[in-house]
Amino acid sequence: MKRLSPSLLTIVCLLLIAFAVPVEAKDKWTKVKSKNFTLIGNGGEKDIRQVATRLEQFREVFTKLFPTVKFVTPVPTTVVVFKDMNSFNPFRPGNVAGYFQSGEDINYIALTTETYGDQTPYSIIFHEYTHLLVNNSIGDDVPLWFNEGLAEYYSTFSISDDRKVILGNLIGSHLHSLRETKMLPLRTLFTVDHKSAYYNEKNKQNIFYAQSWLLMHYLIQNEEGKRLNQLNVFFANLDKGMDVEKAFTSAFQITIEQMEKELQQYLKKSTFRATAITFENKLVFDSGMETSQLSEAESQAYLGDMLAHMHLVNAEKYLQKAISLDPNQAMAHASLGMFYAKQGRFADAKKSLEKAIASNSQNYLAHYYYAEAISFEQTKESVTEQKFTPEELKALRSSLKKAIELAPTFPDSYRLLAFVNLVAEEQIDESIDLLKRAITYSPGRQELYFMLGQCYLAKEDYKTAKELLEPIARSSSKDEIKTHAESLLNFIKEVEEQKAKYEAFKKEQEEKKKKYEETKQNQSTVGTDIQTTTDTSTNQRPKLTRKKNETDETQDFQEGFYTPREGESQARGQLVRIDCVGGQSVVVVVKVGEKLYKFYKSDLANVRFVTFTAEVPLGGQIGCGAVKNPPEIVATFRALSDKKLKYDGEIVIIEFVPKDNPQNPE
Repeated sequence: MKRLSPSLLTIVCLLLIAFAVPVEAKDKWTKVKSKNFTLIGNGGEKDIRQVATRLEQFREVFTKLFPTVKFVTPVPTTVVVFKDMNSFNPFRPGNVAGYFQSGEDINYIALTTETYGDQTPYSIIFHEYTHLLVNNSIGDDVPLWFNEGLAEYYSTFSISDDRKVILGNLIGSHLHSLRETKMLPLRTLFTVDHKSAYYNEKNKQNIFYAQSWLLMHYLIQNEEGKRLNQLNVFFANLDKGMDVEKAFTSAFQITIEQMEKELQQYLKKSTFRATAITFENKLVFDSGMETSQLSEAESQAYLGDMLAHMHLVNAEKYLQKAISLDPNQAMAHASLGMFYAKQGRFADAKKSLEKAIASNSQNYLAHYYYAEAISFEQTKESVTEQKFTPEELKALRSSLKKAIELAPTFPDSYRLLAFVNLVAEEQIDESIDLLKRAITYSPGRQELYFMLGQCYLAKEDYKTAKELLEPIARSSSKDEIKTHAESLLNFIKEVEEQKAKYEAFKKEQEEKKKKYEETKQNQSTVGTDIQTTTDTSTNQRPKLTRKKNETDETQDFQEGFYTPREGESQARGQLVRIDCVGGQSVVVVVKVGEKLYKFYKSDLANVRFVTFTAEVPLGGQIGCGAVKNPPEIVATFRALSDKKLKYDGEIVIIEFVPKDNPQNPE
């Protein structure tokens, strides 16, 4: 085996040391705080301030162009500016000059100011930041082609002299794709979602992004914005539940095929318009920026936190390095705590988060993370049923109320506290107020509306719950929340159907009871020998009638008595009782000699009762229960059609007869 020379061995060892320790530790890191962003960088302060200015200008222009839309960004955004590609390489996912990592608690933007081929980091950042503004303010349930097309349109943002803005510049790669590849039918484009091949497969992505950009460019720039107004009508029609075909024709006043022809003609044009805007006043933000120097522990904490939000395992190395440099580094402890919680290491997570709170009690994310870790632990341990102990409830509410006190515009503290109350089935009205406040800060987040719907469902306010859940079930781009919304709507439907059936049943019984009371007042029951121990007004009570020397179209009588038909039998004995066995069903119990026979009938109202004796007078009522002084009867019955029922037969008619009557059916 060839042995390494001492010099080569020294070089290898040095390389191993270099890779074992984060190289960024040797750099000087600067922090710049602007109006809407926190930036850290290992380059010059001037470069970092320039990035901050460009991002603030983009956000300002975007919000000025849509004055009626409330653009809010309650989740903080941290921008990491690397001085060159070498320092960026350990942190970049793939061959990109910049990227955007969104999160519910914090957003990260990472880029390098070094030129890298024909890539510009700003186009990627502007694209992703457009998504952030749209999703948080309008909603992430907008059609994917619109969301991506608009983001591509604004990705070309450029500004000169701090006030001359160009929007809608051409994207050469998109034009090339569109001229080399056949465009998708608009019906296909409209159906692309996050699961579609055109969104996920590289060989199909290009045409989807290119055509989405072209369609948005056409709608914005063509016919002086006429089509853009029609686009709003199109979306409104879809929200009403119209199918795409009808919604499109109604909004644009042309067919989809005609729009496809217009789009083809637009692509063939040799020149394209862009939008030039010159603001009266310069968009400057430099004077409002604050600059400070970061310690090595702080810079390691930021880098580790960024990697943790990218769900990368090497995040722990940077966070542990920060803590080794400064044992009281609150940000590192907090980030490490959430890192452990997501790995299921809940004991370690709570220890780290307790250290974070002890190191900096004013860190609202530490309090929020602590509550979230408890929630994660409970969810993992109880998959089928979520339930918090009294101690957990106290800790959760205390931490979340502190987080809200420290950061009143952070929506997820409100969301999690409302969730805790829902699980505990307590303070539902407070939860509704919490979620309404969260929605004012993030009006586009569907999960907030979904949880608000759950709160109203808990209050049995089905009307309001449906108003909140139906739009989510109809248009959500997130499969999980869409499925949950559909499930809750099905539950509400079942409850409402059962409630309607109950109300109808209740009304029917009230009418029967009223009719019975009226009949009872008009009848004489003096001298009756039939009494029941149970007064069940829910059953229709047959009246006793006498059929003697008469004929009836539906029954045969011989000298007044019923003549059994084919398949029918008779038994003479005493009527002991009538048992109600569910709904209108009854069992007639007859004693013949020393034996009890049980005859079934699905509805007491369908049993014919006939009296031939003064001992059982006309107009008497028959109901469920035991019979006092059991009278003599002749019971006619037939075999049961349902063999599963364990009775002696199905009753047809009961005839009350005198005790000395010679009729003695076999």
